Formats: sequence, C-alpha cells, structure tokens
Amino acid sequence: MTKVESGYPLTEDASLPRMRLRRASIADADKLAALAAGAGTPDARQLSERIEHGGALYYEADQGPLSLISWRDVAGGWDLAECSAVGGEDVQGHTRWLMTEVEALAIRLNVPRLSVTPSDEDGAARYRRMGYEPDADNSGRLSKRVGGQWQFRAAA
Repeated sequence: MTKVESGYPLTEDASLPRMRLRRASIADADKLAALAAGAGTPDARQLSERIEHGGALYYEADQGPLSLISWRDVAGGWDLAECSAVGGEDVQGHTRWLMTEVEALAIRLNVPRLSVTPSDEDGAARYRRMGYEPDADNSGRLSKRVGGQWQFRAAA
C-alpha cells in the first residue's frame, strides 16, 4: 500500500527510508552544500545567499538530506538552481517531486515565472517534459509561467 507525505509517495516497506520535505534555513547550508556539489549547483556560500534571498526545499531521510532545490528571487519570478540528489543520480525521481513542490509554492505565493538553466541536454529535456520552454531573452534558459494575473485572464 502507498502513503503520501508532503506529496512524495511512500511505501509501507520498512526497508525504504521515510522521507520528509523540509524548507531549508541558513543553518542548513553547510550540510546541503555537500549534497549540491556538482556542475551548475551552488556551493555553501551561494546556497546561503539563495536561502536568504529566495529559498530552498529538500527531501530528508534518517541518514540526512537526499535531494535539494534552491532558488533566488529575481525580477519577474524565481531563478532555480538545478535539483541535486545524493550521488548525483536522481534514481528515485526526486527532481520531479521537488519541482512539483516548488511550483505549488510559487502558485500559492503568486510568483509569476520560474526559470532554470540546465547544465546539459538531458537536464533540458527533463525540464521541457515538465512544461518549461526556452526563454525569449536567453535560449539556454528554460522558463514556465506558474502564478500571477495571467491565470485569471486565461480563465476568463
């Protein structure tokens, strides 16, 4: 049987880690920076700045953080760093779950646009499957409209 906690499906299999979604604080930056180490991901100082001037969400199990996404506030929305996962491989689909959580948060907070610059073509394809499109101002950047007044105009 499957349970859901914070949008992440959990099985009752005791051998699998129990997942918790957390909103990061600046105090979490050092432990999360090790997870984020990789191409295109922020180091501890950059992550602290992103948390202070934007935010970060991460999935955690008993052994520690498993995956992370961070963002910073920019004109017109949030600039996302690519999702990071333990070992650099997203074998459990954390990227999709974190993106769902960030998009839901952006809608609740009326953030009009989310943008990300994928580090490779596989990342670009993954974000395009989630509805992100090439940005008009920067072809290497992908964006998605999520909150804001455009929703009300489109519904009318």
